[in-house]
Amino acid sequence: MSTDKIQPALASEMARLRSSGALDARVPVIVSITGIDGGRLRDVASLEADVRRVQAPASARLAELGVRDFAPLTLANAIEAALTIDQIEAMAAEPSVVAIVWNRLERVTAQ
Repeated sequence: MSTDKIQPALASEMARLRSSGALDARVPVIVSITGIDGGRLRDVASLEADVRRVQAPASARLAELGVRDFAPLTLANAIEAALTIDQIEAMAAEPSVVAIVWNRLERVTAQ
């Protein structure tokens, strides 16, 4: 398993869920994908085509893992999904995955 791709805060949350026995809990994550030259200017249609091409292996793996509700994030070259601990670990092993971060809401208050 490639834990170096998993954000430390997400790894801590996974450990907490594992210790509480909540192995089937779904955690909202962003899976970042490699393979797009971000410095090249292009039109939106060609960017979308490139992103779909490089995201295809990760999208196929998510489908194999039984994840049906995930969304591509074109401009970020990432995929948004809610995954179990096992699914997060499986995606971290994918060669096209660069990082997996916890997509949690932060509560911000003014002082």
